Amino acid sequence: MSSRVLSSREFNQFEAVDFLRAGNLSYAHPDWLNQQERLTDPFTQALEENGSLLAILCTAKEHVQVAWVRFFTCLRDGQQQLYFDRLLSAALASHQNNGTRALFSIAPNDWVSNLLSQSGFTLSNQIVTLACQIDHTTTALQNTPIRRMEPDDFSAVLALDRLAFPPEWRLDQASLTRAYARAAIATVSLDQQKIIGYSLTNATFGAGHLNRLAVHPNYWGTGRGRQMLFDLNTRCSELGITHLTVNTQADNLRSLSLYKHAGFTLSGETMNIYCHSVVPTINENLDGNS
Repeated sequence: MSSRVLSSREFNQFEAVDFLRAGNLSYAHPDWLNQQERLTDPFTQALEENGSLLAILCTAKEHVQVAWVRFFTCLRDGQQQLYFDRLLSAALASHQNNGTRALFSIAPNDWVSNLLSQSGFTLSNQIVTLACQIDHTTTALQNTPIRRMEPDDFSAVLALDRLAFPPEWRLDQASLTRAYARAAIATVSLDQQKIIGYSLTNATFGAGHLNRLAVHPNYWGTGRGRQMLFDLNTRCSELGITHLTVNTQADNLRSLSLYKHAGFTLSGETMNIYCHSVVPTINENLDGNS
């Protein structure tokens, strides 16, 4: 195949937008930024042959050591494995020169799982979904040190996020800004005016989804997480939200225990998480606060 890989600076952005909209075979990560916004990312690359696009792959980073497959789109001609492998090879070479240690991807269905498995990715974890009914009989706790999040809180929230989550699950400024803008409920928990927890929840037609709940590690086991969930229940009730869902990792026992004690139950929905090492060896527990 006489094709070539183009960087985001080299391929035609307008043609790429049309390609994304053309009904091609596509996988999209549950991302805060849309695919068009990711097209200019330095880790977005396209495969072209004779002036026509064959596929586009984005592996953008939010942390210096970790990248995610943000989207992959290609022609529906049965050559998706060939296209993906070609772009993945170029992406890994780029990441290897930029301090990346691991490339992750979520696989929401079998064809993506097969694509990843055949390209050297290994199963790393699972995302599980929990759900609960909102209790409309509860009343708000008095003098609870929880208030609405404001944009001025972003720097403190990002600092907390870096402490509360491993690198692959951390937000950057752009994602936090977008997540906040979409949230129906955004709160911070305080200890003497210091932000020690935060939450972001979306709502659609009576259904809520807790996108983010973080507590400073120094406050783990102190009941702050339960307090924030109780407060969230009250706020959901006030907005007419009847049920709430949340995702977490299958091996995150602390998170699972918190949600189950708050009345959440496993829904049975799962998604596999795959990982591809960018360097010859990779530590299972990525460190660093960048």
